[in-house]
Amino acid sequence: MVTPFDFASLHQAWLDCRRGKGNALARWAFESALERNLLELSTALQDQSYQPAPSVCFVSNQPKRREIFAAAFRDRVVHHLLIRQIAPYWERRFIHDSYACRVGKGTLAAVERTQQFIREVSSNGSRPAFYLHLDIRSFFVSIDKRILLDMVLTALRKQGLPWAAELAWLAECIVMLDPSVDAMQRGRGLQAVPAHKSLFYTGNRTGLPIGNYTSQFFANVYLDQLDQWVKHTLKIPRYLRYVDDLLLLDRDPARLLEAEQQIAEFLRRRLQLELNHRSRSLGRVASGIDAFGYIVHCHHRYLRRRTVRRFRAVLAVNAKQVVPQAHAGRVLHLRPGQAERLAAVCASYAGLMGHANCQRLQTAIKSRHPWLGLLMQRSRRGHLIRRFSAPGPHASLAAQWWGLRRLWPRARLLLQVGTHYEAYRLDALWLQHRFGLAKGPDRAGFRHVAGFACALRALLRRIVAAADRPVLVFREVNGQQGAVRARELSLMFNPTSGVMGPAGAETR
Repeated sequence: MVTPFDFASLHQAWLDCRRGKGNALARWAFESALERNLLELSTALQDQSYQPAPSVCFVSNQPKRREIFAAAFRDRVVHHLLIRQIAPYWERRFIHDSYACRVGKGTLAAVERTQQFIREVSSNGSRPAFYLHLDIRSFFVSIDKRILLDMVLTALRKQGLPWAAELAWLAECIVMLDPSVDAMQRGRGLQAVPAHKSLFYTGNRTGLPIGNYTSQFFANVYLDQLDQWVKHTLKIPRYLRYVDDLLLLDRDPARLLEAEQQIAEFLRRRLQLELNHRSRSLGRVASGIDAFGYIVHCHHRYLRRRTVRRFRAVLAVNAKQVVPQAHAGRVLHLRPGQAERLAAVCASYAGLMGHANCQRLQTAIKSRHPWLGLLMQRSRRGHLIRRFSAPGPHASLAAQWWGLRRLWPRARLLLQVGTHYEAYRLDALWLQHRFGLAKGPDRAGFRHVAGFACALRALLRRIVAAADRPVLVFREVNGQQGAVRARELSLMFNPTSGVMGPAGAETR
């Protein structure tokens, strides 16, 4: 008989777990002996000898200070295995307007639903309407594990699965785990986390670790009773929830205030939770609703001010390395790995701006930081997306060069090869004609090659100052001796104030 812990089920859970973790060392370590690890994990689960490994604990300071527990990759595979087995029952039970950690949901869907509610309750902005925004105090740390486990076990009994006992054992193993035991602490700032927000002070009676996939799912399970009660007992149709953020809309503010008192009583009596009264917000929908990362209005939405401030701060830190050069250009010297990290951060903020009405903000940022045009490009839909990707160790140097040329079709490319910087094809002809560099020996199938020693910094500065188009310099990354080295962006220069479009054309 097929069991939930057989090799095929674990293999599918591993495929789900590895998605989006392309460069994670933990993933590569697990996959170095994939079949053996999956077989050992299957055996441990079937004979119920499985024990989770110690977690790694660190602090995340954005958007606020939080204590994060990262489970081992092996345990994350088990988390996906459990959720894959029990999620279908709960997906049929969850209300439509629960938007966290669900397929087809998310913050953007919550924002769009909020706009729909605003249009309905205000008759497209023609009638006064009000909103009430609540959140739960120290939600993940305050979840009562016994109440949660009873909810999960009751659901497994109702499903009538032939392996309900095995899944119940695994659910109890994960829910009742104390992640603070033998946790490996990484980084600084753990002592600055308040006691009421730390699992190190709960005594394992309450609290789920932020950072685990199961914690996000079980948060929906824990608050499902509240969702059902608000929808069917309080009969508030315009209600939605994202994790512990609750949003209610109505034309009568008195009804919202009454609902707040009833929700607070329900949470305290049934779920042992309390509302965070300091973050409570009651106001008119015409003034905009600050929720789910945006300021939401009837027909438009803006980015939060603190989000804009964080993005400007990230750009300002990197702009400190920008050195003014001739004809109002900019040179940006990059530390190892900085270009890829900066491009990823900019892409995430550009994704937020792409779903908001902030064209003037984008224009202001691009005019203040013209070098962003070398890391970002416009998609066919007009949004800014990530352009940069570090060239890895391909089969040949020519493959690396052609890959970079496709990303930056109009830039001057200089690649470090040993102790020299080299340019190829039209870039080499430009260097020979403009600076009198001698033609180098044919390399990688290119007839035109020009190069100079990396130590000639003055010549590199002259090349950058004389460039009529962007100049990108790629340093070698340490690798196997004699092999084709991977390369990363170390310097970029943009002589224009425009942004390079999808086809590489400069647009003012």
